[in-house]
Amino acid sequence: MTLENTYYIGQTVAVVAILATLIALIIQMRNANKLTRKAAIQNQLDGLERGTRALFEIPGLADIYYRAFQGEAALTDGERVIFRSYNISILRIWEALHAQYMEGEINQELWENHCKQLSDPALSLGVREVWRYQRRMVSEQFRVFLDEVFAKVEPVTKAKPGTVHADGAVYDPVSDAVSNFGDNKEETP
Repeated sequence: MTLENTYYIGQTVAVVAILATLIALIIQMRNANKLTRKAAIQNQLDGLERGTRALFEIPGLADIYYRAFQGEAALTDGERVIFRSYNISILRIWEALHAQYMEGEINQELWENHCKQLSDPALSLGVREVWRYQRRMVSEQFRVFLDEVFAKVEPVTKAKPGTVHADGAVYDPVSDAVSNFGDNKEETP
């Protein structure tokens, strides 16, 4: 074997090593992208949970939210600011989730299950009033989606726990449960 042959063998081994390294880097980048997407989705879902938890962790917010079912007129000016701020923060989370769903990053079943939560605020006259002002703050695609959600249910102005609405929804302010989408209709005894 000549020195030239050894050189060519060394070059071939070096090229194979470089290709193997590039393939490993591509695989790592793809895995990192998947993890980043999953983390972004989980962050949005955690935001929804924080929004729900805020109703019972922040003193007075649940009362404001409940009274807003009668409309914003039932709230003081300060409560109206709190209610609108709470709503826009929740809407931003939903808008981000919707964008991720539209890009195919959230599977259909997970999306549909989370969309059931939207029926509770859709019943609120106060949320509908705020939506008229806040709808300009979101993307057109999300605006169309949320308008469709609101069109599916009638607003309730004086919801009482266990109220069964004409569309089959059961309102329970304690557990924040309203189910009026699909086959998951709840019955009260």
